[in-house]
Amino acid sequence: MNEFNVMFQGGESMIGYLHTEMTRLLRKLMGRFTTTEVIRDATDLPKVPFQVRENQHDDERLAVGWRVREYLDNSDVSTEITKKFFSDVRVFYEKMVATMVAKFPFKDATLQSLSFLKPDLRDTIKALKFILSCRIF
Repeated sequence: MNEFNVMFQGGESMIGYLHTEMTRLLRKLMGRFTTTEVIRDATDLPKVPFQVRENQHDDERLAVGWRVREYLDNSDVSTEITKKFFSDVRVFYEKMVATMVAKFPFKDATLQSLSFLKPDLRDTIKALKFILSCRIF
């Protein structure tokens, strides 16, 4: 999340990167608790059924950080508390991704078309494509 925030705080215009970076951030956050296969096979990333438990990693693969793993492995924390912890982590990830899917404009055609503003794509995407996709009142 920090990388995403920092990228758009620079002095130059980064609007051409916004859609790509939003998608990358969503993929990264989903990858912390959703299986790679489900994400990779998705044709529409915001519609991935990430809340379905069968589409999520087992507790052993859930992203919680190595210090947490080390603590859980080397302490006398009960199995019941550990299960509750992983359940809470899942709820956190699910709510975070659900909020992102609800609030970020993944389907905005104008935003998707602005990729022609990326310096490395200016020669491959025509501005006319963008202009034609805009609706004039």
